Amino acid sequence: MATAPERAAAGHDWDEIHDAVLVGSGTGSLTAAIRLAARGLRPLVVERAESIGGASAYSGGVVWAPDNHLMRAQGMADSAAEALTYLDAVSLGRGDAAVARAYVERIPATLEWLERETELAWTIYRGLPDYFAEIPGGKADGRCLLPRRRVVSAALEAAARRVPELAAVRPSVHFPAETEAWAAGRALVGCLWLRVVEDGTPFALATRATSLVVAGGAVVGIEAEGPEGRRRIGARHGVLLDSGGFEWDAAMTRAAVPGPAPIPQTPPGMCGDGRRMGAAVGAAVALLDQTISTPAVMVPGELNEGRPLCRIFFQELALPHSIVVNRAGSRFANETFFQDLARGWSVLDGDDATYPNLPMFFVFDAAYRARHGLPAGIAPGSYLSVHGSLAELAAARGIDPAGLIAQVERFNRDAARGLDPQFGRGATAYQRAFAPPAEDGGNPTLGPLTEPPFHCMEIFPGTSGHRGGLVCDGSARVLGTDGGPIPGLFACGAAAAGSLTGGSYLTGTSLGNALAFGDLAAAAIGEAALGPAS
Repeated sequence: MATAPERAAAGHDWDEIHDAVLVGSGTGSLTAAIRLAARGLRPLVVERAESIGGASAYSGGVVWAPDNHLMRAQGMADSAAEALTYLDAVSLGRGDAAVARAYVERIPATLEWLERETELAWTIYRGLPDYFAEIPGGKADGRCLLPRRRVVSAALEAAARRVPELAAVRPSVHFPAETEAWAAGRALVGCLWLRVVEDGTPFALATRATSLVVAGGAVVGIEAEGPEGRRRIGARHGVLLDSGGFEWDAAMTRAAVPGPAPIPQTPPGMCGDGRRMGAAVGAAVALLDQTISTPAVMVPGELNEGRPLCRIFFQELALPHSIVVNRAGSRFANETFFQDLARGWSVLDGDDATYPNLPMFFVFDAAYRARHGLPAGIAPGSYLSVHGSLAELAAARGIDPAGLIAQVERFNRDAARGLDPQFGRGATAYQRAFAPPAEDGGNPTLGPLTEPPFHCMEIFPGTSGHRGGLVCDGSARVLGTDGGPIPGLFACGAAAAGSLTGGSYLTGTSLGNALAFGDLAAAAIGEAALGPAS
């Protein structure tokens, strides 16, 4: 029996028609394409850019996967119940329990299935704990997976010699020191894209979906602009929106996201296409005030597809012999937890409507450089300045000298005792994860700034993506403002609201959302078209 979208789609004059249309080429759409092809369906992948992968290719490739198959194989204790307890606590009352349960139950199976079906090989990101590993349901290790570097890189390098389409995968701009072309999120995207190409799934690049086509109360296709002009593309069984967030749309961001406007760290095409198209057909939206605030560096001359590059920068902030200060020379947050730093830079002075903690500066001494090297591989020069004294540094960078000297003296006294009573630096397992172990077994993130020369560079409020988007249920179906599903319409990734974690964010849940709910959307589309999978 034909589905409602299929019956409605059949009555239209389309330029082309497919079993499903997948808008965007992030990990969600690619996972859905693989799952649909495995059931004998033929979807179309529509990508606004000329490259594949969207923000997924820019990411670190980390997926948060409680009770995953590698944990079980290594005897690491975890359970869905523990993960749900943890998610309920961190969501701050803004999460969706049904979405959380669907994620926790699906993500382990999706990752294991993709490992069988593609060149992916997962490994546990050892030593990376949950942000709040100490609370009920949290775990100190095992839940974060990423592509196994050498295995995946070798497989994709070999495949690239026979599959020229792999060259279309977007290179990452955030990891310039990587020696392999295939690493982190780019490796994940590459493995999925290779399988999509090998399946013969059709795709259209440089083609922007502009609107959804609705008939008989169901979404039955899209209108798109591409090299061939405006086209109407039918979808017999459903449309999946995996088109990214809206952080590159300044007006949308201004209207929704509080605090200083964060500088996007994603590809410039993340302009809210999915949110805009969904809202036009009555979809509900949520969590528009939420963004993944991440400190960043902006080195002159570094570009992100023609725009100034806002490069992710936070692990270096957890290393000893360094602090972050404002123009008064004062610390204002816990440098070892980027979410705390973001809360600090968002503080508004109501008297003069300014942000007193911006601009902000990363300051470190010669001991930092000798032990850890130059942060982010940035060479000394106009951006990273070097000074013989703290007073000289302050004068050169517009920082209050007395304030900076007093702050460093206080920090040094506390660090010598292994303490940070100001902000609790290094207080949790996550906050200590990026620092080398302390020789005395103490807090590894603390170390005094005593050895000249002193180094300084400005850091900026960035975002790895907004978290607001279309409201979905546990099957990735987009819900209308009446609370019911919009037939034929699905969403995942940053196009969907981040209801899994609600009022907070956890590393690995952005990619995890795309993978799990892209898979769930494909399962729902496949079941509607063909019946339950065997």
